[in-house]
Formats: sequence, C-alpha cells, structure tokens
Amino acid sequence: MTADIDDRLYGAIFDASPEPVMVHDPETGRVLDANPAACALVGLDREQLLGTDIGDVSSAATATEGAMSALQRAVADGEHCTEWELVGPEGQRLSVDVRLKRISVDGTERVVAFLRDRSDQRAREREHAQWDEQIRTMVDNLPVVVFTLDPDGVFTRSAGKGLESLGQEQGEIVGQSLFDVYAGYPDIVEAAERALSGEEIRVTQPIDDLVFETWYQPVFDDGELVQVVGVARNITELKRREERVGALSEATNDLLYTHTEAAVAERVCDIAKRIIDRPIAAMWSYDADTDVLSPIGATETATDLAGVEIAKDLPEIGPGSDEKAIFDAGTPVVIEDYGELACPAASGLPLGTLLCLPLGDHGLLCVGSTAVEPFEGPDRRLLEILSSTAIAALDRVARETTLEAQRAQLEASNEALQRRREQMEFFNSILRHDILNGMNVIRARGDLLSQELEGDQRRYAETIVEWSDDITELTRKVRSVLHRLADDGAAETKPVKLAPVIESAAQRAASMDAGVTVDISVHSDAVVTADDLLHDVFGNILTNAVEHGRSGDGDTVAISVDVTVDEETVTVRIADDGPGIAQSVREDIFERGKKGSDSGGTGFGLYFVDAMVASYGGRIRAQESDSGGAEFVVELPRVR
Repeated sequence: MTADIDDRLYGAIFDASPEPVMVHDPETGRVLDANPAACALVGLDREQLLGTDIGDVSSAATATEGAMSALQRAVADGEHCTEWELVGPEGQRLSVDVRLKRISVDGTERVVAFLRDRSDQRAREREHAQWDEQIRTMVDNLPVVVFTLDPDGVFTRSAGKGLESLGQEQGEIVGQSLFDVYAGYPDIVEAAERALSGEEIRVTQPIDDLVFETWYQPVFDDGELVQVVGVARNITELKRREERVGALSEATNDLLYTHTEAAVAERVCDIAKRIIDRPIAAMWSYDADTDVLSPIGATETATDLAGVEIAKDLPEIGPGSDEKAIFDAGTPVVIEDYGELACPAASGLPLGTLLCLPLGDHGLLCVGSTAVEPFEGPDRRLLEILSSTAIAALDRVARETTLEAQRAQLEASNEALQRRREQMEFFNSILRHDILNGMNVIRARGDLLSQELEGDQRRYAETIVEWSDDITELTRKVRSVLHRLADDGAAETKPVKLAPVIESAAQRAASMDAGVTVDISVHSDAVVTADDLLHDVFGNILTNAVEHGRSGDGDTVAISVDVTVDEETVTVRIADDGPGIAQSVREDIFERGKKGSDSGGTGFGLYFVDAMVASYGGRIRAQESDSGGAEFVVELPRVR
C-alpha cells in the first residue's frame, strides 16, 4: 500500500512540475518518460516523445552523439550541466540549459534531464532554486533512505521515507560522521570505507531488528572522489518472509521422519507457531465411527489458555459445532471473532481470530490468537502450505500403520505356518518309521500264518493281511496329505492323461459288487495338471459312491462319470442314484474327520480328495445328482 502511495505522489509531482523534465536511459539515450512541460517544449505528445533520441527533436547543432556523451558524464559524475538546441512547436530553435542528474530506482540507473528555456532568463533564475527542492521532494517521499557522504565519510544528505523506520528525521544526521553514527555496526563501517576508497558496493546490512539492502556509488570529478551517493531499501519484511519459507521447508523435511499421528500434530503445531506471529495452534483427529474430532496436539499457549495440562484434554469438536461444519465443508475458513460464533466447540475461551484448516479426512488444524486481528495474505498462504504438508504426512502415517499391521499379521501367519510344518514333519516321521514299519511286520507275520493255518484260523490270518494292506495304503495317503500341507498345499504336478486314470478307477469300483454299474464318458485326449495320486483321488470318490450309493434294497448302484473340457478347465462329474447327501452336510463332508452317519470309515477319504484336488490347483464340490443321488464335481486345470 505504501509503495502505491509513493508511486502516485511521484507521478503527481512529476506531472505538476512547471519545468520540462525528461527521464533518459543512460545506455541508449532514449527518452523513457517526460512531463507535460517537456512535451509542450518540443510540441509533441507524450506518446510521440517516448522512445526518441535527443537528436530527433534537436537542430543540427545538437546531435545524438553529443547528447549521449553528456548523459554518460552525468552517470560518471552524478550530475552534469550542458546546453542543447531543440526545435520548438513552431519549428523555432530553442536554446535550452540542461541539468542532468543521475538517480537510482530499485538499483536501476536513470538520468533525469531538467530543461530551461534560455529565452526566459529571469524565470530560469527565479526557478533555479526550485530544482533542488523538487528533487528533494521526490526523494523525501520515496520509500528508501538516500544519503551522500563527503570524502571524509561525513553525511551531507539524509532523506527518504525510509528514515522513519530508523527513527530519524530528514537531514537529522547531516554533518555527522558515518563512522561515529554507526560505530557499533562493523558491516556498515566496512562498506563505507570500501565505497570511500572508490569501490561500488551493494550489500545487505542488519541494523538492530531491521535489514537494509544498500547501494554505495562513488562519484568522481576529474578523477577525484567528491562524494559517495547511497540508497538503502528496507527489506526487513522480505527477509522475514524468506526466513519463514525456509523454516517451513526445513519443517516439511522433518515431517518426513514422523511415524505417528500424534507426532505429526506436535510438529505441525510447533511449525505453525514458528512461521507466523500467532501463539495458539491446535490439531484434532477425526474418528469416522463417532463423527467426532478429538484433540491430539497443541502449543503450550493453547493448553494454558484452556486451563488443561495436555493437548488431549482440550475440548472435542462434535456434530453441530461451527468448527465441525468447517471440517465437513473441507475449505479453510477465517473466523474473524471466535466470541461471535453461534455454536463454538470451546465456548467460554477468550479466543479472537482463528484460521481453521481442514486436513482432508484426517482432522482439523486451528491457528490464531486471543486478539481480533486479520490474517494477512502471506501468513495464510504459509499455513495453507503447512496444512497440505500435514495431509501428506498423515497419509503416509496411515499407510505405514496399515503396512505395519499387515506385516505383523504376516509374521504371525509365517510363525503359525512354521509350527504347522514342524508338526507335519513330526507326524510324517511317525507314519514313515513307526506305523509303516510296524504294519510291515504285522503283515509279514499274518501272511506267514495264513500259509501255515487252515479253516477259520487261516481266514483270520488272511483278514490280518488285508487290514494290514488297507492300513498301509491309508498311511500312504495320509503321508501324501501331510506332505501337501507342509508345503503350503503345493504339489509337484505334471501333465496326466485323464481317461486311463478314470477308466482304471471305474473298473476297480465296478468290481466291488455285482450290482454296481459305471457308465463313463471321457475325452480320450483330456490332459490335466496332477500327479500319480490322481488315481486314488477318483478311486476314493467312486468307492464312496459304491459304499453310500446303494438303493434302499441294497441291490444295485448306478454310477455315471461325465467329463467336459473348456479352454482352461476339465470338469469331471461323478453321479450316483443313491440316497444322496443332505444339504446341511454338503459343505462339511470334505473336512477332516467328517463322515456320514451310516459310514464305518475314518472320515479321511474325502478330506484326502479335497486336499489333493486343491494341491493341483482345482476345486471339488458335492451336490444333488439328476436322479436325486449324490454328485461330486471335480474341476482340474487343463493342459493343452
């Protein structure tokens, strides 16, 4: 706002000056600006005059080269006087006294030409004293400090609105030595010494709580230093903003190392307090189950104001409150005066202006003070950047929490799997060494007895041999299942032609009873993924159909085996015309130890079938057959 006022004041003074004034680019000599008096002097509009050279509006007596030389002299010496012969509005020649002064605007050099028509000598003399006053008026109202030093470092000029920030009046230190006034500021003393030795200096210098960017320009006359011109610009607020942005950037990096929601809240509140001059900052976390925002972090000032020890004791933000409405809307809102809210979550607290920033679905950040004071644009922008960073940090924490839970679950699963594998190995070793060895001994003795005995005793010995073979076969199957379970159900599979396997298993089932018929429909070229135990899989299903599929009179069993093939799967349907399987037990019959109420078996057969089919990458289910009996549907991966 101050800069805008200064610009308008400068423009008003420039345009109102009764003396012709032009502003030149010292490098090209072209006219950059001209007041109405200068335009009237040469009879051109301002648009026509801008961009021209002096030679364009001069008689032959004043060439562009000569004008450029004068401009360069002014740049070197700070000021130079000359004469130009211009062409007036009526084509008349005008002899003009020209006073050229070098100025610096925001570090850019320009040359101001003050023109006086010599035809009015008395007016020129009368107004001569006004020229310096006009320059002083412009300089005094610029938002900078303009000063000059004599060769001994004594102030000969001190002007500009920038003096107000230093607590000085215009010209207050004129006549004093810089080395005395700023004896306690070694950076300023060093820069002045270098400038007085003839070096152009541009430096950033701190003065108490302020920071100035200062330009020192030595001015020479015939090779001798005559003065140093200085322009100092107050950049305190700019530096402060840079420091805030730097602090925000540093803090953003720190947030990368937070691993909990509470740690993020603590860090965010601390950052908010650092980057703006508002002592109150607090953060709430949203619980979707309760639809409530719970406090998780706050500055010490915030907890002290609320009269609590820790952040978690701050008031919750529930449905119906103004703060909850801001969170639900998802848009940052400035509460100008907290005391005027209709439904505040923390009624009774002496809060003033607050900026409430929703943090996505994670929660709400509120920053402010007890005073009613507006949030300036830069402060709000910094806090909005901080809130975006907080959302990113909370997203990362949520992902890490989920991954950690999954990791813990996986570790527990791996431990359980390892324990199961060890148990399987133990039981497998018992089957392999103890039971099988024992059964081999029993069978050998039974076989020997069957050869030596006669009559009933021989039949008893033969029964021992048969049971020994059955138990040995059962043990072999159990070992196969244990092997599959120990290896997470994976089998070492290979392509197996399906037709010979089913035909062999069907023949064995048909031979179990004279009343058993097995009708087979299988593609001769059907090949599936399986192993050598596939015969036992279908043998168990068909044997189960024979044993449980007899009709009510127990005379006959009709079994059908139908095979269909599609792009990826071979489906085998084994159906019988028996009493079927009750709907209530169809899901359970494949579990270990499950068996029908009329079964005399161990309940291992179908558990074995299910485990082996799964190890091949297939599926099995039981359902009702078309004839009302049982139907087992086996789906196996097809090999092409």
